[in-house]
Amino acid sequence: MKSQRDEGADAPIVLADNQSAEEASAGVKQLPKTDVQRRVVVVLGMHRSGTSALARVLNILGCAAPKTLLEEDESNAAGYWESLPIARFNDRVLDAGGSTWHDWQRFDVQWDKSPVYQSFHTEACALLASEFGTSPLILLKDPRVTPLFSFWRTVFQAHNISPHCVVTLRNPVEVAASLAKRNNFSTLKSLLIWLRYTLDAERLSRGLPRAFVSYDGLLQDFRNVPEQLEGPLGIRWPRRSERALAEIAGFLSGDLRHHKAANDLFATLPLAPWVGQVFETLKTWAAKGETNEGREILDRIYNELALIEQPFSAAIREIDNNLRKLSASANNTLEIRPASATDNATASRVKEQELPIGVQLSGIEAELEKRTAELASSRELERKLQAEKEALTISGNEINKRLLTLQDELTKAQKESEQALAVRFEEIAKLTKAYIHLESEANTVRRALYEAVLAVLSLTKSLKLPRALRTKVRVSFLTKLGLFQPEWYLDTYPDVRDAGIDPAVHFVEHGIGEGRAPLAGLASVAAERKRKTGDV
Repeated sequence: MKSQRDEGADAPIVLADNQSAEEASAGVKQLPKTDVQRRVVVVLGMHRSGTSALARVLNILGCAAPKTLLEEDESNAAGYWESLPIARFNDRVLDAGGSTWHDWQRFDVQWDKSPVYQSFHTEACALLASEFGTSPLILLKDPRVTPLFSFWRTVFQAHNISPHCVVTLRNPVEVAASLAKRNNFSTLKSLLIWLRYTLDAERLSRGLPRAFVSYDGLLQDFRNVPEQLEGPLGIRWPRRSERALAEIAGFLSGDLRHHKAANDLFATLPLAPWVGQVFETLKTWAAKGETNEGREILDRIYNELALIEQPFSAAIREIDNNLRKLSASANNTLEIRPASATDNATASRVKEQELPIGVQLSGIEAELEKRTAELASSRELERKLQAEKEALTISGNEINKRLLTLQDELTKAQKESEQALAVRFEEIAKLTKAYIHLESEANTVRRALYEAVLAVLSLTKSLKLPRALRTKVRVSFLTKLGLFQPEWYLDTYPDVRDAGIDPAVHFVEHGIGEGRAPLAGLASVAAERKRKTGDV
């Protein structure tokens, strides 16, 4: 494992002592009691959001890193700057609570009442002692701490350690791209996880000294970051100097960023209203400070996200699985790299995957025309040879010899043309078969999307609510899940526009029963279901 000095920091930084977890848990060596309260700087935020880069910057400024660092790998060549045993411990805690690091649902708030809680709490205290010793200013960074922060606050409180939080923020489009590459997560799943971690980081750190840092701001204006953090955190950095800034510059000069996205992509994302508002709110906080208006926005989205956890977890899991299956199917069929997809843009993605097939078919058709022309030319040669035969006045032997030679040439040319045509026809057959297979996969996904719409309406049908309120709930869920496109609906069904009816309300109350579709590409599925069942 690396030590802090392996990274080339010249000035001495206080490291944790060598106490083992076994010694601490057995009572051999406990955290010392001192008159001066110790402090922990906790980095909160989503995976792939720059938490590692921020942790190293805080380490250079004087925060003691853990004794046993998680080693760098191809996903993070500059190092993670987090404790390997604490990361493994957090995975065990999440598992004990029925969760994982990539769960978008809230961690059980009543888990502290479970029989295993106290043993985990004791172990966490031992790990803190083992990894950080008596250092007065320590650095705790592991994204898993974010959903578990309520648990870790009790660990800090038990040992008179004051938590100070830094919440890091990165464009969710970039986070989704990074998770797609590293974990093959769909955009929908990645954005749900991003919302959970980001909202938890803000909500669970309220009332504590805290600051917000954007990944863009860290990379572009790192010289001002130490001063920007000192005020909100109430900490004077031990190594705030030009020498430390030079070390930070050297660290951040590497290729830390592999994905860059524009903010205007939010409109095309699933869960676009939630994702866009959360990102813009916290980005504003990082630049200008917190506001009551921003907290109201975050509270509203937090509560709305909580509403869909139980009723729609299965439907969202099915959509995510279908999107991943489509991606795998497209790769296996024609080795075509699929575009990044969302649940409400599947039809567009299928068209993008069909395009290379169409290009290849066009090329084969052109080659077929060429070979057909060559065959026609050969037949024209045969006719000319016959005319030449009749016109010849040479002896019969010479004429026969000449004809045999020309016929051999003709036969050879015909054979070559027929072989070429056979090869091309075989290629066309293979491509046609692949096209039909891909279209079948696309139809399966379209049906799955339509079933997701029906599932949303079915789940809300059993709610004992007034009709108007139930309709409003249905419309809200369909819109937030990206399962309804109002403009497309009005363009496709102009009678709804002419009647001046809200398109989503019309679909929920009338359109679904009339066999109308909520999304582009689902019209045939809706019509087919209406034709077969007489109702939807």
